[in-house]
Amino acid sequence: YEATMKVKCCLVLFLVSYSDCTHFIKRPWFSSTNTSPTEQRSCGSSSEGTSGSRIVGGEEVKRGRFPWFAAFVRKADVNDLNVICGGTLISQRHVLSAAHCFQSYRPENLYRVVFNLIDRCDRQSRKSLQNAAVSKVQIHPDYSSESLKSDIAVITLTNSVSLEPVCLPPSNFNPLGDSDVIGFGSTRVKTQSAYPCVLQKAVV
Repeated sequence: YEATMKVKCCLVLFLVSYSDCTHFIKRPWFSSTNTSPTEQRSCGSSSEGTSGSRIVGGEEVKRGRFPWFAAFVRKADVNDLNVICGGTLISQRHVLSAAHCFQSYRPENLYRVVFNLIDRCDRQSRKSLQNAAVSKVQIHPDYSSESLKSDIAVITLTNSVSLEPVCLPPSNFNPLGDSDVIGFGSTRVKTQSAYPCVLQKAVV
């Protein structure tokens, strides 16, 4: 049962349990002086309607399918967009991601967040990308690097982005059916070297 709940929450974030998600939505542990991520007037929609660092058995994502996907890269990577981690836009200034990506975070690491990234190898398409700098990283207080319990982080952007966030479920949401896992993770089970150029989606 617990494993099933972990799978069903993958649409918003990898490697977190369903109980972690509901706790996050009901009783936010992060601080913000701006609009709450759960109080948006509108939320994003896909143009097609309605774990770990791997996307095995996936398929390429079409542009506009997941407009709320956020890719974390280093500012120093100007020519090559090497995606460190992914996340989900939950408000115009907040991204939900995994705590293990930022457990050694320091401002001098100079992360930046890229939106609308579909093909990280196509330099011609980079004019359509939206970039944002990181203002603050808040890691869940119950996060454990050993068990990956509460593997949640909320990243505050320096400025708002002109994108609608993902629609968050109500607190009584009961996940049923399949979920989509997206990212630039390795496409092979036993290696970390097969990283795709194009954003991948797998159904779990």
